[in-house]
Amino acid sequence: MTRINEGYRKLQAGYLFPEIGRRVRAFQEQNPSAPIIRLGIGDVTLPLVPAVVEALREAVDEISKVIALQPNSDEAHRLLAQLYTDSGNLEQAIPEFQAAIELRPGSWENYHAFGLTYLNKTRYQEAIAAFTRETELRPDSAAPFQALGTSYHALGDVD
Repeated sequence: MTRINEGYRKLQAGYLFPEIGRRVRAFQEQNPSAPIIRLGIGDVTLPLVPAVVEALREAVDEISKVIALQPNSDEAHRLLAQLYTDSGNLEQAIPEFQAAIELRPGSWENYHAFGLTYLNKTRYQEAIAAFTRETELRPDSAAPFQALGTSYHALGDVD
C-alpha cells in the first residue's frame, strides 16, 4: 500500500502544485460560473516564437523517423510524447506514453514522465496512477513518492 511520506506534510504552503490547486479551488468557490483556463508550467502567457515552433516540429519529425526504423524503442516513444507535451499536444502525447509503457512496462522512466505530464496538466488522478506504478518499480527512491504526494495534495487529499 502506498503511504504519504510524513516529511511531505512539512512542506510549506508555497509549494507550487498544491498552492495552484488551493487558489483554483478558492476562485471556483467564489466564482462558480467563471470559466477556468488551465495551463502547464512555464511562461504560457506569450506564444512560442516561430523558431521554437519550427524546432519542435523538426524534433517531432526526427523522432518519428526513429520510431519508423525502431518501432520497439520505448525511449523514442517517450521522447516523442514529451515533444508533443512540450508543444501543447497532450492528446497526441498520451498514446506515445502508452506505447512506451507497453513496450517496456518495467521502466520507471516511462511512468515518471507520464505522471509529470499529467501533473503539469492538472490531471491529478491520472498522475496518481502513473506515480503509484512508479513507486512499485522503484520503492527506494524518494522522487516518485514526492510526486505522488504532490498529486494527492493538489487534490486536497492529505490523509
